[in-house]
Amino acid sequence: MNQTLLEIAEWLRQNPQETGGDLYHPLPFPEFQSLRTSSRAHASERKWGLIERSMDRHGNFSGLTALDIGANAGYFSFSLARGGAHVVAYEPHPHYASLGSRIAQATSLDVTWHQRPITVADLDGARYDLALMLSVFQWI
Repeated sequence: MNQTLLEIAEWLRQNPQETGGDLYHPLPFPEFQSLRTSSRAHASERKWGLIERSMDRHGNFSGLTALDIGANAGYFSFSLARGGAHVVAYEPHPHYASLGSRIAQATSLDVTWHQRPITVADLDGARYDLALMLSVFQWI
């Protein structure tokens, strides 16, 4: 069953995913703006600004293919896709893998969401213009 972003946001309000908030990272959609995050929302926004500046794309990621390893609920994946990129995201954490998948299904954004860890075989023959692993090392 596909849900709307509003339905997913309401589900998160009723089923917080973190002890310190409704979810870990913010999500780049107005429907999620009222949710509390256990991470500092401005930290995600700051990282997003660094990505935009380093790519010198000014929010236009059209024509790029991006890989997001450890995508959490998809802040960076969906931000890239909103800018026109095709994004391939991997998230192994059951709660966030499911949440990101539901959000991907609820939008028309070009995000291929995988609810599992990435493997070497997934990279065989694949080409990406940008790859993110923003929180991976803290969990190893």
